[in-house]
Amino acid sequence: MIWFVGLALLILGPLLAPGYVLLLDASAGPAGPWHGFFPTISEGLVTSAALALNVMRAVGEIHPQLPNKLVIGLSVALGAFGLFRFLFHHARIGFWPALVAGTFFAMNPFVYERMLAGQILLTASYAALPWALACFTRVASRGEAGDVLRALAWVAAIGLIDIHGGGMALLLLGVAILFSPATPGRKLALVALVVGGFVVVNLYWIAPSMLAGEGGRLGSGDYLAYAPRPRSASILPYVFMLHGFWRVEFITPLQAGKSLYLVAFLPIAGAAFAGVIHATSIHRWSRAANALLVSCLIAAVLGMGPSLPITEPLARFMFERVPGYGIFREPQKWVALLALGYAVFAGVGLELVARRLERLRARSGMLVGAAIVLPLIATRIMLWGFDGTIANSQFPSDWQRADEITAGDPGAILALPWNLYQPVDFAGQRTVANPMSHYFRSEVVVSKEARLFVTDETEPSDPRDAYVQAIMNRRRNVEGVGQLLAPLGIRYIALAHVADWSTYGFLERQSDLEEVFSGPDMTLFENTAWVGETYEMDRGDDLDELRQPIDDRAVRTGTTTELHVLQPERRARELPGAPFVKGLPGWPELEPSGAPVTGTNRACLDGWRLEDRPAVCHLGAFAAFEGADGGVLWRPGLFVQIAALLASLAAVVGLGVAIRRCRRRAASGTQGPTSSTGADAANGGIEEGPQDGMGAFE
Repeated sequence: MIWFVGLALLILGPLLAPGYVLLLDASAGPAGPWHGFFPTISEGLVTSAALALNVMRAVGEIHPQLPNKLVIGLSVALGAFGLFRFLFHHARIGFWPALVAGTFFAMNPFVYERMLAGQILLTASYAALPWALACFTRVASRGEAGDVLRALAWVAAIGLIDIHGGGMALLLLGVAILFSPATPGRKLALVALVVGGFVVVNLYWIAPSMLAGEGGRLGSGDYLAYAPRPRSASILPYVFMLHGFWRVEFITPLQAGKSLYLVAFLPIAGAAFAGVIHATSIHRWSRAANALLVSCLIAAVLGMGPSLPITEPLARFMFERVPGYGIFREPQKWVALLALGYAVFAGVGLELVARRLERLRARSGMLVGAAIVLPLIATRIMLWGFDGTIANSQFPSDWQRADEITAGDPGAILALPWNLYQPVDFAGQRTVANPMSHYFRSEVVVSKEARLFVTDETEPSDPRDAYVQAIMNRRRNVEGVGQLLAPLGIRYIALAHVADWSTYGFLERQSDLEEVFSGPDMTLFENTAWVGETYEMDRGDDLDELRQPIDDRAVRTGTTTELHVLQPERRARELPGAPFVKGLPGWPELEPSGAPVTGTNRACLDGWRLEDRPAVCHLGAFAAFEGADGGVLWRPGLFVQIAALLASLAAVVGLGVAIRRCRRRAASGTQGPTSSTGADAANGGIEEGPQDGMGAFE
């Protein structure tokens, strides 16, 4: 374990110094948001990582610079140790082969690129896979219900970290069941059990996703934009060398030195090939080994996605026809299973080499320990802060000044420039996710548009995102932008001086924006048209205009008549209560003053109702209610979410009860191993061998 902790520290290197680690998909800051289990649809469709993100947020309360660094470090140390532990204690191979395999598992091109991309929860779920392998091998060796239920618990736990890791674990478990000695009918029943159980456990986020309707539709453009690279038949060797990430701004280990990478990687691949041949031929190990091998081959095929002509039809079918497969719209994530297979089988292959050396000369088998330099050489650009690619960041003092001004006031902050991803100078001009929502203590409205620049890409779930984008598209001609943004609850506009910020000079000429301060790194404006969460709307003569969807014509002139915006002289009453409490049915949120139409900054997509009146969708973005004369604002979908969460909790409790009963039956002798001794059962059906040898494979 000491070696793996040292490896994690060697990778983090200069990142251990004070500062924030800002990554492509992993923002950081002193005020990261909490993620609720009852999200509105506009807050995000897939919230499977809510628990993991809240754990990171809780760690941030200890020290705000800690979460991203801690996840990276733990993913390396615990993932490597978990693989070492499985090989050394359960598979009973030697110390040095297991150590080399664990090092390769934590340090390879897949992990390197995913961490650079900020997909650190994905790497955390990948690091959890080895800890479930012993349970999966018992399933493959015996096929008993108790083992399957315990394995399902592992799958569910990994899915709570990251749903992609959960999907990979589900594939491993399903294939393990199919290779088990159970009867065909029982195998199908067990596969149906684990798939159904996994779905029920995840209902807490699946339900709000299904409520979204068109808002949850995956665009066909994503199928092409996220295709692995290179997008040709050349993808085949790249995937088997654990490359193929779709983004191009990161230097890959192959690009850093093709010859050196091949010299270091090919011996590991050769050892893995030898390990496959040997492990699949051993009776005690063959079922589990074959299950892992088939899972790796499936993952390789899926991981090439549409880039390989042979796999393109399958990839398109899976994307378009298989429910839920859209979470793998970036298919190269499947390569994680291939990396796992390489590590396991390479450990077996290196053990073979060690045994041959032992027969020539005593204790010479330890020479395989020299192979530990191979992953260090192959993926050397992962060491010492990813070869300097990532550096600690410090937020400018202007950001702190803006936060101090806005923190105590109600109302949200609009984050500009209106980009989800943008180069940031205090992050070394690296492209990162907009960090404002992790810095300001007030609610921050940030663009969620990935801008893949392809036809029919998946649109943001929140229609207010398109509303703001329509305004920004016409910003050179817009007047009165404060009144256009006020219905969204925007009280402040924070313009960070990054990326294309100089194109936002139109803000300075707006009559309803007041510049609070302007520094070298940020300009803060206050929206004088903001009135609160509720307001009156001037509906004019035609209420149908309020139901029109967003388009550029609606903001071409920016006139208040065309947009029916709020009346600033009539201020809405501020309402007490915590945000969670206010979101519950029965809480009187709206106290309108008899206007023909009352508006609220709630997203129309979320299905809000005022008593029994459905919302009129003002420009398709935010909710308004005709003839409002008081009442309760509520959303029917909340009941579905509560029911789904209760179902998920019930499934977890039921799974725990079932596992406990199976253990009691096994202890009483009513459910014993079908083909193994008690000692074999404790080791996943693999024959015991000496601690320093490979008795399991002889």
